Amino acid sequence: MSSAKDISALAFSTDDKTVAVGDEGGAVAVRRADSRALRARTSLPGRITAVGFSQDGTRLAAGDSKGNVGVYDLTRKTLRRLAARPKSVSSLGFGMAGQLAVVDEAGTVALYEESGRMVRSKRTGHSGTVTVFQNVDSHLLVRDRVGGGALYTVPELRTVQDSNENVLPGGQHLAAVSNGGHCFGYLKFGELISTGLPKRKGHESLAGTCPDFPALPNEEARALALSDNGRMAVGTASGITVADAQTKGDTGRLRTLTGVGRPSLLRFSDTGERLASAHGRTVALWNFQQSSRTAHAHGLSLSDDETMIHSPALATGPDGQVAWSNLMQDEPVSKEARLHVWSPKGRRMLVGGDALLYGALAFSPDGRTLYAGLGGKVQSWRVQDTRLVKRRTVTLSGRQDDYRDPVMIAPRADGSLVIASDDGAVHVADPSAQRTRIAVPRGTGDPRRGLLSSLSDDGRTAAVENTKGAVDLYDVGSGRKMQSVRLDGEKVNALALAGRGHALFLDGSRGTFARWDLDAQRFRWQSDEPNGARVTSSADGRTVLTLADSGALTRWDADTGDRLGGPDIPLPLHTLSGIGGIGQHTGFVMDSAGTLWTATEGGEVLSWDFSVASWIEGLCRIADRNLTDAEWRRYVGTTPPSRPTCG
Repeated sequence: MSSAKDISALAFSTDDKTVAVGDEGGAVAVRRADSRALRARTSLPGRITAVGFSQDGTRLAAGDSKGNVGVYDLTRKTLRRLAARPKSVSSLGFGMAGQLAVVDEAGTVALYEESGRMVRSKRTGHSGTVTVFQNVDSHLLVRDRVGGGALYTVPELRTVQDSNENVLPGGQHLAAVSNGGHCFGYLKFGELISTGLPKRKGHESLAGTCPDFPALPNEEARALALSDNGRMAVGTASGITVADAQTKGDTGRLRTLTGVGRPSLLRFSDTGERLASAHGRTVALWNFQQSSRTAHAHGLSLSDDETMIHSPALATGPDGQVAWSNLMQDEPVSKEARLHVWSPKGRRMLVGGDALLYGALAFSPDGRTLYAGLGGKVQSWRVQDTRLVKRRTVTLSGRQDDYRDPVMIAPRADGSLVIASDDGAVHVADPSAQRTRIAVPRGTGDPRRGLLSSLSDDGRTAAVENTKGAVDLYDVGSGRKMQSVRLDGEKVNALALAGRGHALFLDGSRGTFARWDLDAQRFRWQSDEPNGARVTSSADGRTVLTLADSGALTRWDADTGDRLGGPDIPLPLHTLSGIGGIGQHTGFVMDSAGTLWTATEGGEVLSWDFSVASWIEGLCRIADRNLTDAEWRRYVGTTPPSRPTCG
């Protein structure tokens, strides 16, 4: 999910079902935590600094940088402004009976009745990272950013215990307090050091320290969150590392969550089973009770016998077959074994080829021919029962240099081909031609520089990067330039035409991922995206995926630009080059059924479920029964159908 401004505050409801997102512009959005459904929207004048739900989830409190406090009724859709605080609100929390406690940066604690009337205010000196009612609302706990805190009686705000101790070390560190206030710790040199307030008889719930966690990899940490049930999340430059506490006889567990940019804010739910992370204007939600069931291995291990980085060319056919250009593991080194066509149905493997590294592959619409491009030529290979048989070769017209290689091929039903080459040219080959004609001239004369390009699945539209940093859109039939798109001055890292040529997805060098609509000639949305991503899409444009250098696959909502998350490409077992991210070693393409295929040199060929139909099939298989309407809404995210969903 995304926001108009950078995210500044996050909070889950007590039942984990709803999340509140506040931003730098003062907007607050309340959404379902398991879908994109927006429940409510409100705002305050300043930057949102704190948000929190009531115990029953019917109200939301928000505070801003100007000291404003508001309580939004989620049932009546109304906002009530409370008496403002003198300084920026640092934390707030509801009690079981509906009262609200608010702490500002000056260390003033204010207590409000459910009606909104202020009961009492007290200057304490604790600015408060966490404010939480305890002991059946008889006490209020405030934990600050340096390890101290205080316990007050309610409603008198009489001090029961107070600690101004600063337990933080010198130098770089990250500190965090759990939602319940029992766990405070700081991260330094990959280890979490925890401490609690001294115990006092009758108030043991105030104390309690964090459990022991496994040491983290040696990577710079940027954000930290702690749960009350033994879980830690650390934001790093490459994603999020989640650590489960060490227990007796157990060394703990580390997990890496990728597919997001460097998080600036992390927040656990009260149960610790969900995590929200903010990166710029984008929020990602994680559910630790769900395991990934999207990847499928087929026993297709690929070799890496080149010291150069190579992402195997991939193509999918209409009958579910997949083709790639790479030797198999333990396969004899032979240029005649560089092309492989494999069918998941019959598990049949066909082998062919007469070159080392093909750069582009595509099946004919009927799946009977595989087109393979390399070295200024496109070869046609007939897919027969036992082998691939070479039929003809088409040579690309134009100057003979290294930047005339095919990078994308769009076969047509009549046997003609549309070919994009890496010098920015677009070629057309008639069904029986031995040489192409140039529909769009080359865009660069520099033999050291290639240009990005993409073709619609029917070959009617081409998108070509130009030397001035924009992307030009062409009608291939006439060669006419129809539009020119510029991504706010950013260099384009990757692009993909989709929606049968009606949508263009662009990844920019400064962290922007955007959709351009060709019909409306405008951007539909722009979202934050980690740099170094490549883009692919289903033919209809409904499923859009990026692949980052880190190997993180991310699915995007094509209509809204919301980041939906995704898994990671497994690290290869065998590699010779040893440099570059795993994403640079991986080819990826989506078939007509919405299944993603990836091929990693030194790794394997995998299929990934990214279509709604595949998710439904998997859910039905797990449940072994029809899904209820509630399950459908939660896991599929759409309106339940009238007929049974499974079987």
